[in-house]
Amino acid sequence: MIIGAIVGATGVGKTQIGIEVARRLGAEIISVDSRQIYQGMAIGTAQPTPVQLAEIPHHLVGFLSPLESYSVASFVKDVHRLLRQFPDQKFLLVGGTGLYLQALMEGLSVLPPLDEEIRSRLMKIEERRGLPCLYKWAMKVDPIGAVVLKPGDSHRIIRCLEVFLQTGKPWSDQQGSRLGGINSFPVAWLDRDRADLYKRIDQRVESMLSAGWQEEVRDLCTQIPADSAAMQSLGYRSLIHVIAGTHPLRDVILQIQQETRNFAKRQLTWFRNKTPSTRICLTESGEICEISAIEKLFQK
Repeated sequence: MIIGAIVGATGVGKTQIGIEVARRLGAEIISVDSRQIYQGMAIGTAQPTPVQLAEIPHHLVGFLSPLESYSVASFVKDVHRLLRQFPDQKFLLVGGTGLYLQALMEGLSVLPPLDEEIRSRLMKIEERRGLPCLYKWAMKVDPIGAVVLKPGDSHRIIRCLEVFLQTGKPWSDQQGSRLGGINSFPVAWLDRDRADLYKRIDQRVESMLSAGWQEEVRDLCTQIPADSAAMQSLGYRSLIHVIAGTHPLRDVILQIQQETRNFAKRQLTWFRNKTPSTRICLTESGEICEISAIEKLFQK
């Protein structure tokens, strides 16, 4: 049984608050994060620490080889499997991948079938002008859907543009028939003052590097190709340049911080427009009152 979801932008504080709410309500946590799924990427994707994982059982965290692919359909299937396997267990969803949450609540969109002619045209554009050109185009025609796109994820970028060119509507707006939804449940959207959020993001990037993020990327480079989908995750592709000696670390830190702030903006756009939720504004001084409010929201 899903009792609710805690969502929000990267760095807002979802993990610790989710653990405290789950503890109070006797729930286990299902991660709603398209990057925390990977093994060997604990630091850069901000997976819960071993201590946190021991405190509250977590599902869909660090279970997949970075060589394997995963999709929103895989996520929905895995959540349904958990619900069937443990019908009496309370589950709390925690994460920042809005598309995963939407698909779970509403079901998977039945998108138009592949148009080979349009795909061929897009692949020729990619060949001539590069994937960054298609990525910028996708962000322009679908700024809300762009929150789940990665600059190196050719498959999703092309699919986003295919749907737009076929229907004239953004990929993120395609409702149509949906399959597999489990209906609505309460959602707490954690938010902060923008300056506070950005400060937390900048500090977290620094903390990740102090915790060994660069070494984590170095180890991954010995196991998987640098152009694999997992290695296109935020920050990883940038640190590869540091390891290769082509970019200074200080410049890359500033770049990762800026890219993470930009990613947070896109997440905020998604949760503001796409996710029915109760906004919980967190403060710098403390979060006890906010945690109590979330607990009450899930007990209704």
